[in-house]
Amino acid sequence: MSWKAIVVAITITASIPVFSQVVPSASQGGLPLRVGGGFSDFATYVGPERMLGGALWVDSTPTGLPRLLNGFGVEAEARYVTVGQTRPGAEGFFRMATLGGGPTYTVRRFGRIRPYAKFLVNYGVLQMNYPYRGEIYRRQSEAVYALGGGAEYHLVSHLWARGDYEYQLWPDTLLNPNWTLDPQGFTAGMSWDLGNMHRH
Repeated sequence: MSWKAIVVAITITASIPVFSQVVPSASQGGLPLRVGGGFSDFATYVGPERMLGGALWVDSTPTGLPRLLNGFGVEAEARYVTVGQTRPGAEGFFRMATLGGGPTYTVRRFGRIRPYAKFLVNYGVLQMNYPYRGEIYRRQSEAVYALGGGAEYHLVSHLWARGDYEYQLWPDTLLNPNWTLDPQGFTAGMSWDLGNMHRH
């Protein structure tokens, strides 16, 4: 497990309140924070094919930064996906949970659409009771890296719809020392903008 990577993720996540104070609230119309949640559908490519669950996120794209940094922000995210209604100990039980954060970049807005990209460093937990190469694998925790992106669509007032894709890397998976677990999937959800970031 890469503890340095996890410390970096926690540090970045903790910086969100700092970024929110870059510009006085009078000039930005509120905190530049968005809070949201959604439904996730992930593919694991080992054991069960599809995993379903949910995700929560908080992100900030502060205003008033130097021109070179316009569009950059930070995001904290938690995700939990599992297979059906299986329980720990049952054959086929498989679940993954991640918690972390990292930088984001919001591309120039196109009408009501706001595209973005992200890189996250997470603390991840993998647990399963599933036969693999003649053995039953149990549980592990490690640093997990994620690349992704998507777009937000402004619905009304402070409400945004969000479609997100994420590709994860679990480099220390003990299923095979020479193999990296790389689940990927989509999340559809809604965000509530605590500021007035929707204004042109």
